[in-house]
Amino acid sequence: MKVLIVDDDQAHRVLLDKVISAYATCEQAADGKTAIARFIHALESGYPYDLVCMDIGMPELNGHDALRGIRSAEKNYGVKPGAECKVLMVTCHGDTKNVCKSFFEGQATEYLVKPALPEMIREKLRNMKCI
Repeated sequence: MKVLIVDDDQAHRVLLDKVISAYATCEQAADGKTAIARFIHALESGYPYDLVCMDIGMPELNGHDALRGIRSAEKNYGVKPGAECKVLMVTCHGDTKNVCKSFFEGQATEYLVKPALPEMIREKLRNMKCI
């Protein structure tokens, strides 16, 4: 499994990487623009990401906008419906508006509210059938 971890908080990227790297190859990005560029590069290389773990609240390009860019790239590169990467949206906001926006507009697979503990991360991975 190949995973892209996107968060402007380095400590949180390291935590996610530490937990997920036991099950997958992980790469990191500190912002949404870099995430989209890496995602497109992975599609072009023929080795796409299976999972993207992305923070919602990032400067410049937030997680919702970055996810829209990722979903657009999948369509542009011919990823078939149902074969898209799984997405775990991570944020300190547990409000209904952000949850709905993540699932309905961005087609997120799961949602995790910070602070994320290792067992919470593993539970979300199990829910998505990643482990």
